[in-house]
Amino acid sequence: PGGAADDAKPSLEANDVVLSVDGEEIKDADALIALADRVVRGRVEPLPVLVAFDRRGQRMLTVLELGRPGLQDPGMEARKAWIPVTVQAITPELGQKLGVPGRAGVRVTRVLGRSATAGGLEVGDLIFAIDGDPVEATQPSEADVFDTMIRQRKIGTTVTLATVRGKEERMVKVPLESSPRLAREMKKYEDPNFEFRVRDVAEMDRVELGVPAGEKGVLVESVNEGGWAALAHLADGDVILAVQGDVVGDVAALQKKMEAVAASKPSSVVLHVRRGFRTFFVEMQTGWSGR
Repeated sequence: PGGAADDAKPSLEANDVVLSVDGEEIKDADALIALADRVVRGRVEPLPVLVAFDRRGQRMLTVLELGRPGLQDPGMEARKAWIPVTVQAITPELGQKLGVPGRAGVRVTRVLGRSATAGGLEVGDLIFAIDGDPVEATQPSEADVFDTMIRQRKIGTTVTLATVRGKEERMVKVPLESSPRLAREMKKYEDPNFEFRVRDVAEMDRVELGVPAGEKGVLVESVNEGGWAALAHLADGDVILAVQGDVVGDVAALQKKMEAVAASKPSSVVLHVRRGFRTFFVEMQTGWSGR
């Protein structure tokens, strides 16, 4: 079934017969839809309800959370200092091959912003200390040690990095930027009809997913199995650029468009989608009967 029915434990399956919800008898599909609409109307958080159902002669119970929150704003976290690079830890094996045996630190794998470029950092640079403090990273899981050390500094100040490029020891001064908003800080929206969840695009999403700077859209976080979006092969990580030909620059715009779709109940809905470096159209077939 997908959605709340699929998330319940035990989940509802095809051919299960719903008998009652919170003690209220369900005589047909219209009665179930009317009850669900009444329960969730005006709510901003899901409401758990007790569902009695028949499964091949067994009288079973489960708890469903009816009513998904629509637009969610988790709020912004305090900005921290940041150097716009990504790094990997220098493992003992990697250090041996790079000519720096026994030294802990990180290797620059990507340069993202102007401050890192202005400071002279390049992909392949090895960083061993920040203002004289050693970067103690020797295992793959310790790569975030570098970011943690930087976050403890003040935005707008300059740090001195002890680096190696090739065989040359270098001291590099880099100004600290304000960190971009994180994925968990982005506003989110979950569509109850097409059963997919999206959020605003974070700066790192653009880098990792190949979304061009300035291109507007929303990132698909999840698609419920069996829903209309899943049947149309919309996938996690897709970026929705437009709905029915209208650009959706953020989740608020997408929510407004999807609410208009729900009101007009078209037989299909066309999304313009980016997946990696290519864009294409996804046509979601609908079945509004009883909704």
